[in-house]
This record gives sequence, C-alpha cells and structure tokens, in this order.
Amino acid sequence: MRAILILIATAASLVALFVLVIVVGMHRIHASQREADRQWARRTPSTAPAPIAVVPETEPSADPEPVVPPAEPRPIILFAVDARLRGARTLWKSSGLIENWIDSSAYVEWPFFAAAAGNYSVQMTYSLGSLSQPFIVEVAAQTLSGQTIPTGDFKTFTTVTVGTVSLPAGQGVISVKPVPGTVLLGAFMHLRSVFLVPVGMAITDPAMNIITLEPSDAERHGSQIKLSEDPDPRLVNWISPDDWIEWSIRVPQSRTYRVDLTLSNADTTGGDFAIKIGRESVNCHAGSTGDFDHPRTVSLGVMPVPAGRVSIEIHPNGQFRNALMNVWKIVLVPQ
Repeated sequence: MRAILILIATAASLVALFVLVIVVGMHRIHASQREADRQWARRTPSTAPAPIAVVPETEPSADPEPVVPPAEPRPIILFAVDARLRGARTLWKSSGLIENWIDSSAYVEWPFFAAAAGNYSVQMTYSLGSLSQPFIVEVAAQTLSGQTIPTGDFKTFTTVTVGTVSLPAGQGVISVKPVPGTVLLGAFMHLRSVFLVPVGMAITDPAMNIITLEPSDAERHGSQIKLSEDPDPRLVNWISPDDWIEWSIRVPQSRTYRVDLTLSNADTTGGDFAIKIGRESVNCHAGSTGDFDHPRTVSLGVMPVPAGRVSIEIHPNGQFRNALMNVWKIVLVPQ
C-alpha cells in the first residue's frame, strides 16, 4: 500500500513539472513576440513602402465607330428637260432643249446637290445662229459673265467653259440669264445642258453615252415571263402571247439611236415581235441562236428617241412557237 502511494505521488510531481515547463515556455514566446513588436514600432524606414496600384474595373469597350471617308467632289449634270423656266413666259422645252428664248427677262434655273465642297468649272452646251449675246451665270452668291459664241446654226452644238466657282457641300441653285436690260437680237440660244465639273476632272457629253437596258430593270407584264436566277440574269419563260416587257428611262436629249437586242432561242422557239420607243414602233423577228444558253446580238434598226421620260416596250406580234425568246439586254447606241 505504501509503495502505491509513493508511485502516485511521483506521477503527480512529474505532471506538475511538465505543466510548469509548458507555462514557462509560453511565457518566453509571448515575451519575445512583444519585444519584436516594440522593435518594429521603433524602426526608421529608409524608404516609403511602394504604393499598391489599383486597376479600376471598366466596362468592355464598345465597337469603334466606323471611319467614314470624306465625300469627294463629282460632276453635276443638269439637263434642259429638268430646268425650271422663270421670268417671261416665252420659254419652252422641246426635244431636250430650252427654246424660244426671245425675252431678256426670261431665264432658267436648276436645283442641284453638291456631294462635297470644292472648286467647280461651269460649262454650258448650246447652239446659236450668228448673233453673239451677253449672259450671266449665278450660283452660290457668285456671278460669272460671258458672251455666247455663234455655232453657225441651231443644229450645231458647242460646249464652253464659263468660269470657276467655289461651291459648299449640299443643296444649291444655279441660273443662266441674259444680261438684264439687254435687247435680244433674235433667239438668245438653244440651251441643252449645264455642267458643274470639279476642277481637274474631265467628262464627256452625256448625250453621247450608250444606254443599256438590263433584264433586271424591266417591268414584266403578264403571268408567265420571269427573271432567271443565273449569275447573268435574263428574261425567260416567255410562253404567253399576252406577256410583254417595258423599261422606263430618262433621256437627256432627243436623238436617234441604233437599237441592239441580245437574245437567245432554240431551234423550236421564236416568233415575231414589235419594239416600241415613244411613238415609234418597229416589227422584228426572233430567230434561233442554236439554244437558250448561246445569245446573239442583232440590230433592230435606228429609231428616234425623244428627250425626257421614255417608255421602251417589247410586245409579241401574234402567236409564236413554244416561246418567243430569252432577252439578255438591249443597248441604245447614239448615232
């Protein structure tokens, strides 16, 4: 019994000693930490701590606006058929010309749109007998003056440069007038067109341009004829004699044109048709070209074409074999 008590007392002493060691150790650790904190607080830093960069959050950038290139000056072509007649009521339009200009208070004007500001050359196309007359051109608060040059007769035209003006971009009005107070000795001129041409650029007389009538621009009358879906579309399936086609075009000046038709036909198709331009009509025949995929261009003759808005029509002339033709295009060549 005594031995057991001695063992219990020894174990208790060992436990107490172990606890004491732990307590002393913890005390030394805390003391060391407090000393380190005091030394850190007393330190003198040699440099300031580097700032921490903060990157703000931003919304994702939207797609950039497309860069639109500035508009470039381009020619402005003004035809007699579009002119506004002002002043004395003696003026009239005929065959794409301003005619009967016998009163100096009469004048013509055109509204126009300039795509870009710049310097423009003012040109006029007209005819005149033998009497030279003074005139003025007014545009954008600028006035140009000149003297008409006789062309020998009213069927011979000339294009003259009147001068240069500076135009702002946007809407404008240009007018051509006899010099106020002038007594006109006969007709002033037959005026066909006025051009505003960017300086340094050349143009040809639009009245000499070839006019091409594409199948995609034709108005189709009837239930059968249609436009093909080929890369080079043409008018096909013309199987009804009641179907016909029409183009509406604007012609700057009355003149004669050679009418060229490009068509295709098989050996078992074709027939008679009429082409009508304004009040003129010509009877023609659509023959075989071998097959529908091999076109041929034929001349339908020379026809007068009036100035202004003109309708060009093709109608079947009665019955035909299976189909009239495939139409690829019509070309009007000035003569």
